Amino acid sequence: MFISVIVPYQNAAAYLPRFVADLAAQTYPNFDVIFINDGSTDQGPKTLSRVLAKTTLQAQQLSQPARGVSTARNLGLRQASGEYVIFADADDRLKPNYLMTLAERAFETHADIVGGQAVTRNKRGRSVIIGQAGSYEGSEALMSQFLTGTIPMNLWTKLIRRSLATQVTFDSTLCINEDRWYLYQIIQRATRGQFVATVIYDYQVNANSASRQPRFHPKYLDIATVARRIEAGSQRQHPRLARQQAYLNQMDLLRREIRGHAEPSRMRTLRNELTRLSQSGLGLSPVQRLEDFGWRYCWPVYRRLIGMDVHLYG
Repeated sequence: MFISVIVPYQNAAAYLPRFVADLAAQTYPNFDVIFINDGSTDQGPKTLSRVLAKTTLQAQQLSQPARGVSTARNLGLRQASGEYVIFADADDRLKPNYLMTLAERAFETHADIVGGQAVTRNKRGRSVIIGQAGSYEGSEALMSQFLTGTIPMNLWTKLIRRSLATQVTFDSTLCINEDRWYLYQIIQRATRGQFVATVIYDYQVNANSASRQPRFHPKYLDIATVARRIEAGSQRQHPRLARQQAYLNQMDLLRREIRGHAEPSRMRTLRNELTRLSQSGLGLSPVQRLEDFGWRYCWPVYRRLIGMDVHLYG
């Protein structure tokens, strides 16, 4: 079973040597890697050529003007030849079992999506594991786990059957949450998912990422765009799950607001979006323990933002 690893990068010269070393250390041999340079202005492309020349990796090096990660991933998908594809970020780290763990489960189960766990660090420097083990049959079961957060929205730990992955393209109009929207559409079309409790990926927190800005960033508004799309899709295709998604959308926006301390104009935009969600008829129906979403911190801010009471249990 052959796998194509798709890696968009921009100004990643400092990270590419260790990333290529991680690829070369993979215990699974049947893969190639497609690097897409998204308009780098540093020495990234030259660095990549130099370090690849010292390995036996099967690699393609593609380039495009700076058009964003979505366009780069779409280019990589068009060039992929593997039975399965997976997306990785050049500034992260891969465990040696990254591909082997997923390939073995895919071979055993013929699943459309196979996922593993990632490790990252919280603000206190403590390790946090992302992802849970599970086996799901049918689109409804998969979608339920995605909407409740049991299946994380990240792409880096998910092997996707290429015939499925190429049915969807990344939306280049989105600056953040493009992976969430892409994965939602993939899960709509999938029928079998397998997820293993093995850490295979080390997510490195990048302080320069738009989603990690210390103050509110205009790109955060893409969260509302994706939330509306998923909410609408859930109401049409999975009405039983739509209430869950409305709740999660509000929690996500609230966390961004608390983190961002938005200026007044952005506060108004968020307030309007939160009001729309609360009045959508779906209500705020918790699907997991309230403290899982930091509700005790969100509630006072929510009251201040929209100036209205919301029923906790619908």
